[in-house]
Amino acid sequence: MTDPLSLKVVSAQGVLLDEKADYICLPAEDGTIGVLRGHAPMIVSLKAGDIKYRGSTGESAFHLDRGIAEIKDNSVVIISG
Repeated sequence: MTDPLSLKVVSAQGVLLDEKADYICLPAEDGTIGVLRGHAPMIVSLKAGDIKYRGSTGESAFHLDRGIAEIKDNSVVIISG
């Protein structure tokens, strides 16, 4: 079994979400972006919407007002505004 993706959402208030996931779906300004292991590195602007992810306990969602996501090295870090 491969290691899961790391998903973190941070803001000025601190870490809002810190999860492991097999799949992450981000609400990008230009449409949704699906992230799996080995995704190409990128930085993307996010609009208000739900970050959807599938982890060991099933599918979950986290509402985001806006933010910036960095996808790199099987990790997604989102800075929420």
